Amino acid sequence: MTIEEIAKKFNINISTVSKALNGSTDIAESTRKAVCEYAESVGYKTRRSRKPKGTIAVLVGDRTENGVDCRTVAEAFRACAEAENYAVAVQPVTRAFDGEAFFRERPFTGVFALGFAYDSPLLRVLESLSIPVVYLGNRFTDRPHVSAVQPDELNSVSKAVDLLVAHGHNLIAYVGEEKDSLESAERFAGYFFGLSKNAIPYRYDLTYFGDASPHAGANAADYFLSYQKFFTAAICSSCRAARGLIAQLRGAGKNVPLDVSVIAFGEDTEKLPVTRYAPDCRALGEKAFAVLRASAQGVPAQHVTVPCVLKEKDATCTKKRNFE
Repeated sequence: MTIEEIAKKFNINISTVSKALNGSTDIAESTRKAVCEYAESVGYKTRRSRKPKGTIAVLVGDRTENGVDCRTVAEAFRACAEAENYAVAVQPVTRAFDGEAFFRERPFTGVFALGFAYDSPLLRVLESLSIPVVYLGNRFTDRPHVSAVQPDELNSVSKAVDLLVAHGHNLIAYVGEEKDSLESAERFAGYFFGLSKNAIPYRYDLTYFGDASPHAGANAADYFLSYQKFFTAAICSSCRAARGLIAQLRGAGKNVPLDVSVIAFGEDTEKLPVTRYAPDCRALGEKAFAVLRASAQGVPAQHVTVPCVLKEKDATCTKKRNFE
C-alpha cells in the first residue's frame, strides 16, 4: 500500500494524506481519523515508525517562475517525500550560499531545485553531483541523473486558442515575451499550433513581443490600435502584460471582455476580467518527487510536463464582436 493508493481511495491530495498520517491539525478531524484508520487496517506505517530512507535537499532560489508559487510546489514535494519516509531539508538559497560546501558537509539522497535562473552557478554544482537532481523549469542537460518538471506551456496556450475559437473568435492576437527563454518560445509555439489546428492563418501583425511587464502590454495595445490591427481576443504570455494591455484598451474606449476577450498565463489575475491558464503547483511538487524517486531507482533522466489548470471566469471569452 502506497500513499498514492490511500489518496486515491479517499479522492484527496497526497499532501492531505501525509498530514493525516503525521498528526497535522491543518485538516478536518473526520478526514484525519478516516485516513489513519484505513492506513492501519492495510498495514501502512507512518514515517515516525520507520527508519528514514535518506535525506532530500530542497533548494529554493529567489527567481519567480511565471505563475508558479514555489512555496506551494516545495510544500507538496515535501509532503510526498515525508510520506514515503524521506527526511527533507529545505534550504533557501542566497548569494552567500556555498553549494559545494553544503553538499560536501552533508550526505543527501537527492535534490529538488526551484526558483533558479538558467545561468545560476549553483546549477553547475548540482550537475556535478552523483545523486538524482530534479529541476523545476524547462532545463535540458546531458546529465543522466538530472531531470526536470515544468508546466505544460505549449499545450496550455494551444487549448487557450481552442477555447477562444469555440466562442467564435478567429482574430486572435498574441502578446508575448521575447523568445530568449524556452518557456516563452513554448508559449508562442502553443499559440501557433493552436491557430494551425483550427485552420486559422498565422498573422505576424497580430503578434507583439516585449517583456512580462504592464508597460509591454500597454505598448502592445498602442501598436494594435495605432495601426488598426483588428482583433477580438488576445492571449498574453504573462498576467502582468495582460494588466497593461487591458488598461490601455480601456483607455481607448474598449470594453474588456465584451469587445476584446483576454486569456493570460499565470496566477496574478484575480482582479482582471480574464480567463487564465495557471500551473497546478501541487501537481508540480508531487510529480517532482515521483521523478526524483524513479531516478533513485535507476530510471534515466526525464523531462516531464504537468498540465495547467484552466480557470475561466464569467463573461470572459464572449462570442466574437466587431472591433471598430
